[in-house]
Amino acid sequence: MAAHDRPEAAFELVDDADLGLKIPRLKKPVEAFTPAEKDALALELEKLSGLIPDRIRALEARYLALFREAEAAGETDDAAFFEALERAGAVARKIAELNTLYYAIQGEFLTTYVG
Repeated sequence: MAAHDRPEAAFELVDDADLGLKIPRLKKPVEAFTPAEKDALALELEKLSGLIPDRIRALEARYLALFREAEAAGETDDAAFFEALERAGAVARKIAELNTLYYAIQGEFLTTYVG
């Protein structure tokens, strides 16, 4: 089978260091995918969507720790307070991006979980 006949030739999985996941990168428009390529992409997207909830939970725990750090620092150190809030904001953006990705795959948002 030639490389262009393999479903994985239509896309590649690329590490997204910020999100901590491998994200499909399309090499051509989905409209040009063969049925086998569409099936392969759908399988990878299902695998990806299965990883997102645990990743969000881990980030939510990190966010909560940073928020508590900011609260504690706010009583004594303004610079540490704002630095912790900035890091918490970066984590919140990752959570939002993951939830948006999940929505794009599954058609619904995840319910947040903290605990």
